[in-house]
Amino acid sequence: MIKEKTIIAHQSEKFVFAVSKRNILDGNHFYIIPKEHYVSSVVLDEDYSEELDEFKSKLIQLYEKDGKSLLFFEMSKLGRHLKLEVVPIESNLINSCKRLLLNEFEMSNDETSSKAYRDLSTVPGGLKHAIADGIPYTWFTVDNEPGFLHRLSRPDKFDDDFYYNVLGAELIEEFDDMQLAQKLSPTEVRDKCQRLREKLNNL
Repeated sequence: MIKEKTIIAHQSEKFVFAVSKRNILDGNHFYIIPKEHYVSSVVLDEDYSEELDEFKSKLIQLYEKDGKSLLFFEMSKLGRHLKLEVVPIESNLINSCKRLLLNEFEMSNDETSSKAYRDLSTVPGGLKHAIADGIPYTWFTVDNEPGFLHRLSRPDKFDDDFYYNVLGAELIEEFDDMQLAQKLSPTEVRDKCQRLREKLNNL
C-alpha cells in the first residue's frame, strides 16, 4: 500500500472532492470524501446519501459528454474514513474492466465465503440492505448500475491498490505495479486539480 495525501479541488456542504499526487491511469481518478466521519456507505445518514447520489448522477452525465463512463469503488475496512474513489474510463472499455474485476473477485474468494460477490441488482434497497454495519467489504459500480459487493473475510490482506492493479493491467500497455508508485509533478497536480474544479463547477 502507498499512503498518499489528497488535494482538495472542490467542496460542497457535506463532501470534499479531492485529487492525489499519484500518477495512476493518467492521473484522472479522484475521490469523494464526506466531511463528517463515516466508515462506509452503509452507515451514511440519509441526507448524506441523497447528496452523494445527486453528485454521482451529475458526474455521470458530465463525463458521458466526453465519451467516458465512471467506475465508483469503495473499500470499507479497519475503521478507515470513507473514501469513494472515482475513475473515468472510456465507455467502450468499461465492460471488459467490469468483467476483469469480477473475475478477480472470484479468484480472491476463499472457503470462508460462500460466494465471491453479490450482484446488488438482486437486492431490494441495494448496498445498505446487502451487508450489515461493521462487516468489511469492497463494492464497485459503473455509472448508475447497482453494482457488485465483495465481502472481505481478511480485510488486512486485501490490497488497497486492488482496483488500480486490475485496471492498469487492462488499460495500460506493459503495465507494472511499480507504476502505481509514480507521482505527478507539482505542476501536473495543480493542472489536474484545476481541471476537476472546472468540471465540478459545471454541475
